[in-house]
Amino acid sequence: MDTIRISTHFTNHEAICSCGCGQMIIQNELLIRLEYARIMANTTFPILSWNRCEKHNQELGLNKNSSHIKGYAVDILTTNKERQWYTAFYLMLAGFTRLGIGEKYIHADCDPDKRPQKIWFY
Repeated sequence: MDTIRISTHFTNHEAICSCGCGQMIIQNELLIRLEYARIMANTTFPILSWNRCEKHNQELGLNKNSSHIKGYAVDILTTNKERQWYTAFYLMLAGFTRLGIGEKYIHADCDPDKRPQKIWFY
């Protein structure tokens, strides 16, 4: 599959389901906020996971109501605590109100079907 820019800083390869099925659901609200956070932070946001098909999500044993399935969530690699803080700060400035903090990544979503203003830890 050719690389196609879906915004200034992100490509289709970052957004597509990693199982190889080809599913790529991109919600404009997420893409706009993610791009805005990236521009303000002036640094890369390495994407670990964006879209996941239901089958792949189930194989990974993840929440069946995952916002990744609908294209409303993204997981961003953070290599240390300083980078984690920096990334979360700019995601919140860009309007993300749902953040999950893992040891080496931050989950950000803007799923309209879920409670806003929530932070959790993995």
